[in-house]
Amino acid sequence: NLYRLMQGPELGDLEAFPELRDAMAAPARTLVRLIEQLFVQHSISGRSANRASLALWALAHGIGTLALDGQLSCEAAPSLARDAAAAMIAGWLSDSN
Repeated sequence: NLYRLMQGPELGDLEAFPELRDAMAAPARTLVRLIEQLFVQHSISGRSANRASLALWALAHGIGTLALDGQLSCEAAPSLARDAAAAMIAGWLSDSN
């Protein structure tokens, strides 16, 4: 329920609560920075760190939603998310070779 509250529309107009809006956006900004560092470190060009981080976030969000909806066990979700993210990142790294 906390995840749904954090990601759902129930809070209403976030412009009325700028501190809350900024706190909700902080994890996404961190993810973009990490992906930017990965791309620089491995000389990956031609990819957008913003799009890559959005893809990873969508992947994690989808797995989390499946677990919350009972379509995937909550115990299996973390390792599935790690494996899927690792496969996605490995694909980006193989493209740089």
